[in-house]
Amino acid sequence: MRRGTDPSTPPRSGRYPPAPDPTQAVPTAPPPPAGGRGWDAWVSAVARVVGQILGAPDYRAYLEHCERAGHPPRLAEEQYLKEFFESKGQGVRCC
Repeated sequence: MRRGTDPSTPPRSGRYPPAPDPTQAVPTAPPPPAGGRGWDAWVSAVARVVGQILGAPDYRAYLEHCERAGHPPRLAEEQYLKEFFESKGQGVRCC
């Protein structure tokens, strides 16, 4: 049987992708992130990622690491920042 001659198949319009059905609901924006914090949580997450990219100190990440490792943090935030900036530039660099 040739293509398009089967009566059980709807005719092709030649458009790809097919035109949206006007009787269907229009998709909406995705729901806010889990936790109910919505926009604030998204902005906070983006700021944290940008800080990581730029190499900014992240005391909250340090605290999370200590919790995962199962030991209490040995540095207060001020001490953490001081050590972070003192160690900056020391070590192996490629450029």
